[in-house]
Amino acid sequence: MFDVLCFFTSTKGHYGRDTYQYTSNDLFKKSFLIRETFTKVAHIKVSPGEEAKHKEMKEWLLNKGFNHVIESYGNWKHNDISHGSEYLKDIAKMFDFCRHHQFGLWLEDDFIFHNEDLDKDINFARELMDKIPDVRHFRWTRKDQFDNIERTAASLATNNLYGNRSEFSFNPCFINPSIQSLISKYCLMHNPHPHCEMAYTISNLRFSSCQHPFVFQDNHVVEHIGTEQFIKENNL
Repeated sequence: MFDVLCFFTSTKGHYGRDTYQYTSNDLFKKSFLIRETFTKVAHIKVSPGEEAKHKEMKEWLLNKGFNHVIESYGNWKHNDISHGSEYLKDIAKMFDFCRHHQFGLWLEDDFIFHNEDLDKDINFARELMDKIPDVRHFRWTRKDQFDNIERTAASLATNNLYGNRSEFSFNPCFINPSIQSLISKYCLMHNPHPHCEMAYTISNLRFSSCQHPFVFQDNHVVEHIGTEQFIKENNL
């Protein structure tokens, strides 16, 4: 079974602009594995009245090389509790669809990579999670994060580029979709915390006995492009 790209996007976009095309184009340039060997699944969150936009996005993604485009419908706002509650529904639908895949890349439509060798990192993440199945994600860190946190070597660290945190993150990460299918359903059913990432963290910890289940790569290679500044500077 091929690995899978789990790509989350929406008709709402960011600051009135789309980033899904920029992110997809950038990713396919930088990863042969994803472009040529991964099953590619996109999930579109469709807001009321934006059905035409949904049709346009779906057509573009399929033409780009995505194998499947699925969708959910809901009313939500950025920086609002509705964002998290609706996103948890999208996560559950995505991983139910991808549940037969052992490994996958979780990617939202406003993050790009600056790795020297993204495919090498993907292979490392796969080997780590295959050797320690209770690791719940291998995360690539953002350029603006983790400058001052205390770093602790992960249980499978081969050098000091790898560490662990106590929380699951929705930033770009390598995951096991078959396990996340179960966890996402549990999270929806029990909703253990009002903040969606904390709810997802708690749910993941319920399904892991690993001392360090949330591993990150400490080299600041991911950039968040869903910002007003980036969108203006790059004329998106």
